[in-house]
Amino acid sequence: MGGEAKRDYPASISFQSPWHREYKVIETYFSRLHVLLQAGEPLCDVLVVHPVESLWAQIHAGWATWLRTVDSRVQHLEDIYRKVFTCLSCAQIDFDYGDEEHLARRASIIPCSGTLAIGPMRYRMVIVAGMETMRATTVDLLRRFHEEGGTVIFAGPPPTHVDALPSPAVEKLKGKCVHVPLEENALVLSTQEASEASRTVLDERGRGLLCQARRDGGMHIIVLLNPSETREYPEVVLSGNGPVVEFDCLAGVTYAVDAHAGDRCIRWKTAVRPLQERVFVCGTCIPQTLPGRRSPPVPENTVTVECGSGYDYTLDEPNIAVLDMAEFSVGEEVWESRREILQVEQALCQRSGVPLRGGMMVQPWANEKKNETKIPIRIRFVFDIVVLPAVPVRLMIEQPERHQLFLNGVPVPVPEKTDWFIDPCFRTFTLPEGVLREGKNDLVMHTTFGDGTDLEAVYLLGEFGVEIKHARISLRELPARLFEGDWTQQGLPFYSGRIALRIPADGTHRLLVDPMGAATLVCRHPMGAPRRIMPWKPFSTDLEGFADANGFVVVEWVLTRRNTFGPLHLVPMEQDSIDPQRFRSTDPEWSDDYQLVPVGLAQPPRLRL
Repeated sequence: MGGEAKRDYPASISFQSPWHREYKVIETYFSRLHVLLQAGEPLCDVLVVHPVESLWAQIHAGWATWLRTVDSRVQHLEDIYRKVFTCLSCAQIDFDYGDEEHLARRASIIPCSGTLAIGPMRYRMVIVAGMETMRATTVDLLRRFHEEGGTVIFAGPPPTHVDALPSPAVEKLKGKCVHVPLEENALVLSTQEASEASRTVLDERGRGLLCQARRDGGMHIIVLLNPSETREYPEVVLSGNGPVVEFDCLAGVTYAVDAHAGDRCIRWKTAVRPLQERVFVCGTCIPQTLPGRRSPPVPENTVTVECGSGYDYTLDEPNIAVLDMAEFSVGEEVWESRREILQVEQALCQRSGVPLRGGMMVQPWANEKKNETKIPIRIRFVFDIVVLPAVPVRLMIEQPERHQLFLNGVPVPVPEKTDWFIDPCFRTFTLPEGVLREGKNDLVMHTTFGDGTDLEAVYLLGEFGVEIKHARISLRELPARLFEGDWTQQGLPFYSGRIALRIPADGTHRLLVDPMGAATLVCRHPMGAPRRIMPWKPFSTDLEGFADANGFVVVEWVLTRRNTFGPLHLVPMEQDSIDPQRFRSTDPEWSDDYQLVPVGLAQPPRLRL
């Protein structure tokens, strides 16, 4: 993480990230789900011709900014593409996309069967939507498929071009096939009428859920996913054959499901919470000796945990204060105005001719053409102390051997042997006793600037709280307790480790927590037994055996390093992606005020009875 490497992306999945111990839980979850979603064969007989070549025909200079189109015609194709996907998926109609190049080389029609074959897959229906041009080979394939009894559905206007040239060929083919408006009900109903596999295992109450059904020998695998962050499905009914079990892919356990005989099938009920998935396997080969769930999955009453006096908490790391706003001077010249440390570096690069670091820079270990220019500089970080910390404060800094440090005018010697924190590039040592003072403090760094010098923020570590006023850092006492709301406003703005909260709850309920920002939650066992990991919404877990003798459970917030290493001044704070350039943003995407990811409790915890 030394120098520019800390701004590389994605973030490290090793020890530098607090969640690296929990990461295997997520990978194992997806591995289990992958096994189920690859077993056997999908119950899918619908093919959608992919309209990518119609998009290619619209590409021109300036058509997009990064990955977002700015062309209205391209956006129109994108909107249709999204609409077709949503209409079919939310009606639990499984389908594949067919690339026209693959269709030309690999598709064949099975005579007298109305079936289109591509590899091991067999399709009885092809949907065309959102295309402006179509290959002549695709037109011929769809014509022959229709003549052999296959179903071709045109949703919305047909392509007006063939091989990117105007042609009435597709319009003529449309007249012989099914043509429906590009509207959800029309597309779904026409698909379900012609596709046996699209007849869903869910009743109407499950409309909006995503579903894939697969056949693996004598078993059927049914995977449900709720894509909504807000909508809850309190009851949906599924149908299948044989005994039913539910797979909990996160916990790695299976449960028997109470199913009832229906008309030529069995039926069972379940609930699906926002962003939740449910996995069921049914079939005559399923064992009937598995235990059932301890409580039914259907939501019941909830009780709010009232804790007006706040929550006891512990931190697994020292609190941290980021000093990234600095004045600077070259040699003994006058001090330049206060600015963020990477802006200081940019000003010095412009003055010295040293290349500016960034995402496209040559890696330092591979740079053979270094600029040998070196200029003496001074960097001054200013911070305040409201209450002197009772425990010695440590300084965390990169390349300490390259700098002379002065704290409130007193030389700060760098020990020959230093410790490290978070990453070996961050060296730490204790500041001299008695040098920090209440009120204004300044840390001055004398060094030389040139190719290979990493000008980076410095950090204070210790048992203190941090307050920010007008982009200036103040140290004060740690909060005695934490309350609902944003903990970055309660003395922990830059903290990025683990926060363990004691929540009053007995062991007969299910806990529901609504954290702010990005965090993984971990429910600790009082006797050190395996912990319960809650990596995503809904943040919920059974509490049986997890309450201590005093009726409290301990839940850890496992954070990211975003509020420590940034970007800390990027506007808006929420971005689709973060790359090295985002750390050096300018107006209007820059603010001197700190842009911190919220951390904390959005509302009081709840217990589900």
